[in-house]
Amino acid sequence: MWSGGVWCGLVGSGEVVELVVDSCLSGDGEVEGLTDEYKELQILSMVNIGLNSLSKLPSLPKLRKLEVSDNTISGGLDTLAEKCPDLTHLNLSGNKIKELRGVEPLLCCFVCLLLHCSVCLLFCCSVCL
Repeated sequence: MWSGGVWCGLVGSGEVVELVVDSCLSGDGEVEGLTDEYKELQILSMVNIGLNSLSKLPSLPKLRKLEVSDNTISGGLDTLAEKCPDLTHLNLSGNKIKELRGVEPLLCCFVCLLLHCSVCLLFCCSVCL
C-alpha cells in the first residue's frame, strides 16, 4: 500500500487516534489503505507523500487535524466537509490547489469555530450542525 511498509499491517485500526505517514510515497497519488475502519482517527498527517487528490479519503467523522502539505493536490476537496465534519485544522500549503470552490463548507465551519458563534452555526451550513 504505502512504500516502506509503514502503512501495512496496522492492528486495531478502529482504535488508532493519530496516524503519521509523512514521506511514505503513495503508489498512485491517491489515499491508499485508509478505510472507514479508522473511525477514531483524530489526527492524520500525510505530508510529502505524492498525493494528487483527496477524493479517496474515507469518512473520518472524528478527524480534527489534517496535514497534507507539500503534495501535488489540485482537487478532490469537494467532499472533505462531509467526510470530516469535525475538521478544525487543515494544512494544504505547498500544493497545487486550483480553486477553493469545494472547500466552502469547511471555510464556513472554520469561521464559525473562530467566532464561537452559535447563530452562525445555525444559518451557515448543514455540515456545521
